[in-house]
Order: sequence, then C-alpha cells, then structure tokens
Amino acid sequence: MTERKANGLGQCRCSLRRAAYATGSSEPAAFLSGMPIRRAKFASYTLAGLLTAIGGLFLTFFTDTGEASLGSANSYTLFSIAAVVIGGVSLLGGKGSAIGAIFGAFAFRSIGDLLFVFNVDALWQPLFQGVILLLAVAIGACGLFRVRNRLEWFQ
Repeated sequence: MTERKANGLGQCRCSLRRAAYATGSSEPAAFLSGMPIRRAKFASYTLAGLLTAIGGLFLTFFTDTGEASLGSANSYTLFSIAAVVIGGVSLLGGKGSAIGAIFGAFAFRSIGDLLFVFNVDALWQPLFQGVILLLAVAIGACGLFRVRNRLEWFQ
C-alpha cells in the first residue's frame, strides 16, 4: 500500500515515487533503506514504455510513415535529451521533475522558433541550439563544484 500525503502545493508524495528517485540516485542505498526497488523499477520502465509508444504513435501520425529511421526522426533523440537537461533533470539521476522536463521542452522549442523568427540561417540553427544546450549542462555542472560532501549531489 502506498503512503500518500498532500503537501501545500497539492502534489501527492507516494512511496513509489520516492523509491524511483532513490533508486535513480543510488540503488544500493535505496535497497538498504528498505525502498521497494523492484516495484519502482517495474513502474518506471512500464511508464517509460507506455509514453514511448504514445510518442511513436504521434510520430507516425505526423510523418505518415512507420519508418523509425526517417531522417527527421533521428534528431528527436537529441531534442528530447536537451529538453530534459534544460528542464533541470539531472543526468546522474535522482533529481528533477516531469514538470521541469515539460517546461524544458517548451523552452527548447521556443529557442528554435526564435531562431526562425530572427531569420537565422537553417544551417546555423543546430549550432545555436547546441551552444544553448552546452550552456545548460555547464550551469547544471556548476552545482557540482560547490558540493562539499558527495551525498549532497542527490539532494
């Protein structure tokens, strides 16, 4: 049975979500803390598979083909990772939220639209997007320089 508590923001804090974050931070530590690791991994992979299937269906609807190696589909991998990083989700695991990833996707998409509005040549747009992604990763990595204790990475 999952423990549910509502905080002031109206969000639900359930033990499965905490177990998924803890497993992403450090699986041995989560195991030793008594977290339901197997259940958290199963739920995480199931949700990821479901959302990937929905994304594949949307891609099929927009491109009118089921070919996964379509030229424009290959760039979606970089864009999805970039959106997550810009949204504040740590690539090390255990930090970030889905809301941040969604806002990161909106921000990354807005950057591409602004480059189009400012009439930047199409050949230069990926360069500018890459520089912005590099800056986002660098800003996120700056927090690691301030860490005194290795356990503070995951807080």
